[in-house]
Amino acid sequence: MSGFRIFAAVVLISLPGVCYQPPVLTPEEEKESYLIYSTLLEDKGRVEEWAIVQHTRSVDICLHPTKEQESVYGSLFEDYARKNQKGFALGPYFKLPAYSMVSPEEWTRSSRSRSFAAFSVVGFNKDRTRAAVCVWTGSSGTCHVLIKKDDIWQIDKNWRGDGCGWAA
Repeated sequence: MSGFRIFAAVVLISLPGVCYQPPVLTPEEEKESYLIYSTLLEDKGRVEEWAIVQHTRSVDICLHPTKEQESVYGSLFEDYARKNQKGFALGPYFKLPAYSMVSPEEWTRSSRSRSFAAFSVVGFNKDRTRAAVCVWTGSSGTCHVLIKKDDIWQIDKNWRGDGCGWAA
C-alpha cells in the first residue's frame, strides 16, 4: 500500500497546476501594491470605470538605472525580476471609485469602448520605499519608478535611468 501512496503522490505532483506557487508577497507588499496600482490609475485622469485585468502580466522591465544609481535602485529591479517570473491573481482591493475585474481574455478581445488596465507585479527595494511597476492602459503602456514620501506613492523624480513605453 505504501508503494501506491508514493505513486499517487508523484502523479499529483506532476499534474499541471497542482504545484503552482504564486510569488510570495508579504501582506505589506500586497497592500502597498494595490496603493501603487490605484495611484497610477488615478493619475490617468477621470475615467468613469476602469476594467482591470484580474491577473498580472509578466514582463521584462525596460528600465535600467544609471551606474551612479545602481546602489539605490538595484535591489528593486532584482525584486521585480524575481516576482515577475510568474504572475498572480488580483483581487478587488483597489482604492478607486468605480472599477470591475475582467479576465485576460476579455482584455485581449476588447473594444475601445472600455478603459482597460493591466499591471505587472510590483518590485520593491528592501525597505519598501521605492518601487518599479509596468502598467498598460488603453492601447499603450509604460514602466514607472515610484517613491513613497509621507506615506504617499508618487513618481520618483530622482530617477535618472532610462525610460520606456510602448503602443499597440
